[in-house]
Amino acid sequence: MILLIDGYNLLRSVFPGPKVSATKKQQFLSELRRYEQLKGHWALVVFDAGPSDWVYKDKENGIHVVYSGVQQTADDYIKKYIKEHRDKDILLVSSDRELRDCAKRYKFESIGAYSFYQRMIQSLKTGSSSEEPETDLIKLTEDSDVDLDELMRQASEKIQLKREDRPIEDSRRPSAQKLSKEERKRLKKLGKL
Repeated sequence: MILLIDGYNLLRSVFPGPKVSATKKQQFLSELRRYEQLKGHWALVVFDAGPSDWVYKDKENGIHVVYSGVQQTADDYIKKYIKEHRDKDILLVSSDRELRDCAKRYKFESIGAYSFYQRMIQSLKTGSSSEEPETDLIKLTEDSDVDLDELMRQASEKIQLKREDRPIEDSRRPSAQKLSKEERKRLKKLGKL
């Protein structure tokens, strides 16, 4: 999947303030590179302006980066990219309503910048590319009984979580049977994150 990221929109959502430092930008690109490798996605981050009057493409920290130049905005570049890549599997990462509406017109899903960043950081913390959180097994004694350990492991897979132990997202998620086709498609796309 291609992650088409509105660069400064995301950075300003994550690092509020009048100006995003070059250090914070490089930190984000480095985290994104690790996330890209973990999930197997391909990321394209689009920023306004840049070192040239025209579109300038580069690789920073292993991430494909586009600077829109002064002839157009990053939003203009993203809209054009969406129109020209209708046949690709793209997820737009931006909180900009106009960009999200454009993505929707071309049947692409989008996610808010801050929501994406939170998901990315959570995935990097767990180091897992699977959707299901991994559970840690805790051994309560020093005794070793392979049969008992295996029995306890199998039993722990069958125990249902109490409502209050479930992640907030899961407890609010409507059942798949009640979702429209569009909603199921959106959940499937976001599940790849």
